[in-house]
Amino acid sequence: MREFAERPGVAVVTGGTGGIGQTVCRTLAARGSAVALTYRSDAGAAQRLVADLTAAGVRAVADPVDLTDQRAVTRHVTSVQERFGAIHTVVHAAGPHVPMVHLSTVSPARYAAQLDQEATAFFTLVHAALPALRSSAGCVVAVTTAATSRFPVRDGLSSGTKGAVEALVRALERVPWIMRVGCGRSLLCLIATT
Repeated sequence: MREFAERPGVAVVTGGTGGIGQTVCRTLAARGSAVALTYRSDAGAAQRLVADLTAAGVRAVADPVDLTDQRAVTRHVTSVQERFGAIHTVVHAAGPHVPMVHLSTVSPARYAAQLDQEATAFFTLVHAALPALRSSAGCVVAVTTAATSRFPVRDGLSSGTKGAVEALVRALERVPWIMRVGCGRSLLCLIATT
């Protein structure tokens, strides 16, 4: 990640109260970025993280957002832009709990819910944030999983649904003003150009 001290705006981090999300928030803050994190249900963890970041001299806010609700996500993105002026980065680190079970034991309804909370949530977020990212030449980072290439026996819920997120990233690369700048085993990055 590059330094953010001179970059106006904020980084939006979904799933900010999870293990990866908290680490991302703290890393961005340590590099000078304001942070707007979302969480699903753990308001206490969100407020503790905001207090830690604020105590370290970083502007930070936390909002509960259902990432599958298009109106809620659009309201959140608009609100963040109003509060911070610009969005320079979106890091999608959110995702539902993934039970380690054989895929053959998962019902279609359970799989559909998992897919909705993974791929639909990512697409809804990116759809809402793309205009802001294009204005700031910002970037999108999608945190996925190594399970999309290793296919662990009991991780089908993760590999299939995070694989859909990776496919969305590849599809977004085809947008004329977006380019892919980095790809790791479980980290995919896009930059919007003006």
